[in-house]
Amino acid sequence: MSFEKAQASLSGSNTWCGPLLLSPGGFDFFVWGDFVGTVTLQASPNDGQDWVPVQTYSDASVDLGQVSREGLYRAGFASGDYTSGTANIQFRQ
Repeated sequence: MSFEKAQASLSGSNTWCGPLLLSPGGFDFFVWGDFVGTVTLQASPNDGQDWVPVQTYSDASVDLGQVSREGLYRAGFASGDYTSGTANIQFRQ
């Protein structure tokens, strides 16, 4: 089976994995690594011009999400949300 996916190792403030265009349906989201900070999953209502928070993660997590309409998503450390270490992020559909 083939997935559309985005993957990155992040270790700084205002760094992002994605964006990835998700279609209606389920998606898998993974965060792992040794990091101190808050990873935010964001969605864009207007093709990447603006981003709104969907969910936050402060430790290793697996999230099986649902998307009701097609849109761009990204995840990472927003400004001021990174302290140290590396967060590995992957989301796929």
